[in-house]
Amino acid sequence: MTRSRAQRGTDRFTSYKNIAEACLPLQNTILIPSTKARMMNSASPSGVEAAHVQWHAFGGLDRCENGVAPNPLMHMLLDRGAWSLTDDRRGIASAQYTGTEDAILRLRSLHGERLPVPLPGCSPVSINAIRWHREPSLGGVFREVALLI
Repeated sequence: MTRSRAQRGTDRFTSYKNIAEACLPLQNTILIPSTKARMMNSASPSGVEAAHVQWHAFGGLDRCENGVAPNPLMHMLLDRGAWSLTDDRRGIASAQYTGTEDAILRLRSLHGERLPVPLPGCSPVSINAIRWHREPSLGGVFREVALLI
């Protein structure tokens, strides 16, 4: 059965909502911080940006071990393969990324930086998800060649 674009869009929203909720414990230990905000008289944080490392559409789970919590620009650049992670959970930037000097400096500043250790009870990003993202033979989107660390 073919699904409509609206149905696929709803699934995508639900997936992002689920990974964002799963990444809430990571919001203070993220690679590149997003804006943190709260509604007045509310203890619930909002504004957590979360990204699937292994895309949900390609079997990636809605769990902390498949998520990072970058700012919106870094989320988009992760999805487009401008950066990825090494097996020891360090950021790697693609040498193919071009843009303004400021944009290039922002992306390259994470190159070689280790992801922070998650809070107790949260799993680190899975090596399998990282390898999926980084290695085209597994379906990944990282634009090789990486800058030298």
